[in-house]
Amino acid sequence: MALTYKKDAEGKLVLDDNGDPVLLDRVVLAEKHERIAAERDELKTRVDDLDGRIKELSEASGTAEELKAKVDELTAAQEKTASEYEQRMAEREREYALDTALLGAGLKPERLKAAKALIEGVEIRDGKLEGLDLEAFKGANEYLFDVPKEGSAGLPPRGAGGALTQEEIDKMSVDEYAEARKSGKIT
Repeated sequence: MALTYKKDAEGKLVLDDNGDPVLLDRVVLAEKHERIAAERDELKTRVDDLDGRIKELSEASGTAEELKAKVDELTAAQEKTASEYEQRMAEREREYALDTALLGAGLKPERLKAAKALIEGVEIRDGKLEGLDLEAFKGANEYLFDVPKEGSAGLPPRGAGGALTQEEIDKMSVDEYAEARKSGKIT
């Protein structure tokens, strides 16, 4: 998997506090990974605890009916916990795959939550994301993505019309200053 780096509006790499480029895949996903790992560990601990209690009760003495009832109760609790674990992990896998696909398609990380709110019916089958036509979604929701537009809708780049000196700027009226700013003569 090729590494992609976060870039600003001018196409320059975004640097972290240490001066290193920020990996796009790690902007959102690193903290999610930690949360998912903590949930997984918690659920595994619960399953192991229930398995141990079932084994302990199976070996303990007492009436057969009491033990059978206790074993059935703990077995049901263990199955419920295992089911919850599988559901959470499947949802996390889906969320991770969706985040990766959207960010890889040029979605702005700060708009990830908004984009996911617009998507329904996406599933993971055989490790692949299904139910998402990324190109159609991107075309219908261009405002969420870093899509370069043709032509200029804003002010010309600074310095495009020939820079003025500070002395010339000081002599300008407010209207002249605004016009020079619009035309890009003020740097």
